[in-house]
Amino acid sequence: MKIGKLKESILDRSVFKQIHKRNDNVLCKPKAGLGYQQIQTGPDTYMTVTVNTVEGTPFQAGALAVPRAVNSLVCSGAVPAGIMLSLTVPEETQEPEFRKMIHRIESDCQAENIDLAGGHTQVSPGVSRVIAGVTGLGVMRPGTGAGRGGASAAPRAGQSIIMTKWAGMSGAWLLEQEYHEAFVNKYNYDIAAAIAGMDQYFSVTREAAAALAEEACFLYDLSESGVFGGLWEAAQAGHTGLWVDLKAIPIRQEVVELCDFVDVNPYKIPSMGALLIASEHGDRLVQTLKSQGIPAAVIGQFTQDNDRIVMNDDEVRYLEPPSGLELPKGGQAR
Repeated sequence: MKIGKLKESILDRSVFKQIHKRNDNVLCKPKAGLGYQQIQTGPDTYMTVTVNTVEGTPFQAGALAVPRAVNSLVCSGAVPAGIMLSLTVPEETQEPEFRKMIHRIESDCQAENIDLAGGHTQVSPGVSRVIAGVTGLGVMRPGTGAGRGGASAAPRAGQSIIMTKWAGMSGAWLLEQEYHEAFVNKYNYDIAAAIAGMDQYFSVTREAAAALAEEACFLYDLSESGVFGGLWEAAQAGHTGLWVDLKAIPIRQEVVELCDFVDVNPYKIPSMGALLIASEHGDRLVQTLKSQGIPAAVIGQFTQDNDRIVMNDDEVRYLEPPSGLELPKGGQAR
């Protein structure tokens, strides 16, 4: 199997075909692209649960854990309430760096007004990096019932595709740490520092709230699949096609420079902090987001057919299903 998120075809034949629904309080049938589960806890009360995995150094896991969980929750239409952590850490982990990781997680919880509600930590000789299983806990807004709190379950043909912030943020953030010395030697410290500071943009809470306050719309978090993978998965959820203008996809020049340096496609690396929105009123919603200081752009449209096309002037590219993690070619910077 390829490193990264499991291929959709493997999920379908080896996971979902073996799963059977038994409990009426569990409302959603698991499927590819569904990043949450909704549970009825009373006559008109519902809890939303998400599960995600982040891995890396203690510093990286600490920065990624909370936004990974919270982004999944807000894209489901839920109000985040807390997270629980299952941490597996290497033997060589030192207590000071472990303490710093938890401090970052607690600080991010405070910023999102949620609780670090508990969990489990285990030291293992079987891992070389921190593996964090993050369970997000949320509730539906009062009066929304067994829905998605104003968030649509899937996009519809004819809706505009909006993207917030920039492509490749979290992928570039991780790559900069791996290739920092070589990258700084070729470019300059200011570019590297700009990428290193992108973790401040990883949360999509504000843009999700702004979008749902404007209209009922479909939200898709790009934390795992990158822009191209997220576009494919969003279209799969709605059984639609799409077209996208490559030049309309927001991307920062610092990310372009780094991705060229390590030879990866910036549209295929994780883009935590970027959000896809399907909207009936794309231009209006973009203006709303921009008025709140959130970068956003209309990048294309969902279509009736099954073609999933990215246009670059006269060049046509057909999107393919995501297949593992985009890695530097040969693992070496150029």
